[in-house]
Amino acid sequence: MIRAFLFILASSIILLSDLPASELKQPLLRDGAWYQRWYLNKVAEQQLNTKDQLQLLCKWTGQNEFFTHDPQGLSEHDQVTVNLQTDSLPPAGSVLYIFTKDWDNLWRQLRFELGQATEWQLTVPLAGPDAALHWGVVGHQRPWHQLAASQLIEFGLKFDVEGTPPESEQTFTVVSITGSSPKPPVCEVRNILPGPDLLPVGEKYELSFQLTHPYSNPFDTREVDLMAEVTRPDGTQTQARVFYHEPFAFDEQRFHADLEPAGTPDFRLRYTPTQAGLHRIAVRGHVGDRTIALPSQTFQATPAPDFRGFLQRSTDDPLLLTWSQKDGEHCPVGVNVRSPYDNRYRDSFPYTAWEDEGLTMYKRLFERYAALGIDTVELWMSPWWLALEWIPDAPGNHGLGYYSPWRAWKLDRIFEWAEEYDIDIILLIHNHGKFSTWCDSDWARSPWNAKNGGPHDSPTRFFYDEETVASTKRMLDYLVARWGYSPRLMSWKLFSEIDLTGKDRQWYKHPHMATWHKTMGAYLKEIDPNKHLVSTHWSTSYQWVNRDVAGLKELDIVLLDAYYQGSGANKLYVTVQKTGEFALDIEKPCVITEFGGNPYGDTMGHIVHQHHLGLWSGYFHKMASIPFFWWFTLLEEHPGLYSRYRGIARFIDNEDRTGAEFHSTVLGQLGYCELRTPGRLLLWIFDRKYYYSGRLDATPEVHDEAQIQLELDSGRYHVEFWDPTSGDILITREVQWDSGAKNSLPLPAFERDIAVKLSPLGQTELRER
Repeated sequence: MIRAFLFILASSIILLSDLPASELKQPLLRDGAWYQRWYLNKVAEQQLNTKDQLQLLCKWTGQNEFFTHDPQGLSEHDQVTVNLQTDSLPPAGSVLYIFTKDWDNLWRQLRFELGQATEWQLTVPLAGPDAALHWGVVGHQRPWHQLAASQLIEFGLKFDVEGTPPESEQTFTVVSITGSSPKPPVCEVRNILPGPDLLPVGEKYELSFQLTHPYSNPFDTREVDLMAEVTRPDGTQTQARVFYHEPFAFDEQRFHADLEPAGTPDFRLRYTPTQAGLHRIAVRGHVGDRTIALPSQTFQATPAPDFRGFLQRSTDDPLLLTWSQKDGEHCPVGVNVRSPYDNRYRDSFPYTAWEDEGLTMYKRLFERYAALGIDTVELWMSPWWLALEWIPDAPGNHGLGYYSPWRAWKLDRIFEWAEEYDIDIILLIHNHGKFSTWCDSDWARSPWNAKNGGPHDSPTRFFYDEETVASTKRMLDYLVARWGYSPRLMSWKLFSEIDLTGKDRQWYKHPHMATWHKTMGAYLKEIDPNKHLVSTHWSTSYQWVNRDVAGLKELDIVLLDAYYQGSGANKLYVTVQKTGEFALDIEKPCVITEFGGNPYGDTMGHIVHQHHLGLWSGYFHKMASIPFFWWFTLLEEHPGLYSRYRGIARFIDNEDRTGAEFHSTVLGQLGYCELRTPGRLLLWIFDRKYYYSGRLDATPEVHDEAQIQLELDSGRYHVEFWDPTSGDILITREVQWDSGAKNSLPLPAFERDIAVKLSPLGQTELRER
């Protein structure tokens, strides 16, 4: 939405001559380079000759924009005055706009009617309430704010005629542009908006306020350091950091809609209560050398029996995950939805009709996922999507130490949709390409690169340079402050594919990598009030994992790929099988967050068949989560694949693999997998010939005489036979087992695969294998 607000300030102009001489600074913006801009087939600029005087030749029938780049001196003044003159009266209806453009190309202007005069002294405010009141905005809804003057890239004059312009020219001379010395700042906390007085446990409490204190970078905790001390109902205390926030407007109904800056920036606190009762919040800290303390706030948290808490490692089984306020295992069902678009997908599947939807894709997918039983996604803070620090190649990107308000707001919105549709998020902080010179490299465009004004000539220095380590901690401060409140955050994922960083394939084995992960993992555990899981990730398969990193106690879970070389769905099954053995060996939860052929895909037959194999083999080889399919768009373009999630989600619902032993083998043409606990036996039997065929048109064989020999104690058992595709129970039986006889379990006729749930009746328990 485009909105323009124009103001006539004739009645409120403050003449510079009325100010004390001690407050004047001259000249300002007068001796630098000035330009004239035209809007023809494309925008063109011409530098003006300002050697003697700054003269602006206006052709009333054309465009008349004159400006200077990078007017940094403006931020040092409370107001600026332009003294302007001409030799003859301007035409009737002529107006002058004094305009600015900031580093996100946001245009603001003030409108002056030139009237019947030949000299003008025009004063405009640059700070305080007057500036926010008088500057009009065009193409956005962000009023002038505290940082506006320091973010300008243009200051200029625009002449126009309202009505029919004459076929004439007129020269205006800029006699001077002067500024007033800044007055001592009025340091206040304004517009405090507390959260609700009453909210359920597990819901977000959000407090916002604005500051008039001077600051240059609100993201730098050395300059703006505000913390909330939260006293919980049981008397214990925790801390949560306050963060800087810029609001935006967004039309969810528009395809590939972009953000529109809207509203005044503020500071916010987010906190999620985990106890019922009275909470007290005290916000204190400093901005520069000034101490700040907000009035104490209170709220009451009401009981919420369905609140699960935050995801954590199981204390009863080293391979599994559980909720902090709910018993039993939680096994996520996930898809890797790293960004709304992926050039590699277009390369691997060139027939695709996929279009980049932008942010709105997440709402559409989350709604669909929730209906299918998909409850987790992976999301990337990559350079092309949500990285908070990057070179100025998109609005909001302004290099190191300045965290993109645009991208942060997008991530806010994704978390809001995640809360609406009960979707959990693995949040990737750094993808490998940011810090690699040899694989998917983004180093040439990196703000850490010295060629772009950054601190390093090599990406490897990111992992051990002391100042960079300190700046990374400040960035983590911001992440935890803004999103650490959320129970929908499954894990902080420090890196993707750490073995692809640095200068070659072996660099990740350097001790610096382990030290960096130990440092950042420990720091996240120190500052995160909700102790979210911390993880990192390796490419290709478990074979590339270096155990000096994977074994760190600061890392809660190990994230992996399950790719293979060449072609064949059978290779995926073997990779998952061995990944389960690897998890058992390192005694840590392992999650496959990427699979789908080799790194560039496979034939469509193998991709489709292994999608199903990946979901089920991951569960039966005791992965902490159902493996995340990489080609999420393929699910959209081959919607039959979606039903596979409904099948696995229904099957595992209310199951608990705590203490379960897993076993897999080959029974002729059939593959056999089992999970066994004293009270439960789960089986999955699949047709290897069909799933390994690589053919979409393969005709599945009917298996109508299959029997499975099982080691069971004598007794009666309840047996359910499930359709893995639909998640429906096909048949229910009760069987009598005699351990002294040669027993086997006959399977009902099936195609492709079948799943079984078997539980003892009465006092019978399942024996160990």
